[in-house]
Amino acid sequence: MNLVKTAITALLALVAVSSPALAGGLEVKQVGKNIYAIVGEMGQRSPGNLGNNATFGLVVTDAGSVLVDSGGTYKGAEKLAAAIKTVTDKPVKIVINSGGQDHRWLGNGYFKQRGARIIASAAAVEDQRERFNQQRDSLNFL
Repeated sequence: MNLVKTAITALLALVAVSSPALAGGLEVKQVGKNIYAIVGEMGQRSPGNLGNNATFGLVVTDAGSVLVDSGGTYKGAEKLAAAIKTVTDKPVKIVINSGGQDHRWLGNGYFKQRGARIIASAAAVEDQRERFNQQRDSLNFL
């Protein structure tokens, strides 16, 4: 029984140490050569996570970086950009929006201002349009 308790305690300690909250709310994990997951908090959106309660993708190429999903707010996109700079100095050239949830696209403006091209499927754009008013109103709570 003590061995089980020790193993559980060690596992909980490992989770606590690797928590994204300890790394400014975003944790960059390499998942392949030049491929990264940028992991945000998995709870609800909050002022502390700036709406970045999701996992984002990053692919670094010779021509620049490709970001999958741009963050839940402009400030959230700034945090994503800072996380990206921890692994590459290649600018984000393309942002791919994978859907209409706020953390998938409300940071687009930040990256577009810096020259990134935004790509989204017709279904994602329609979903963004349908959710826009609700998502805009929810920004008041951040």
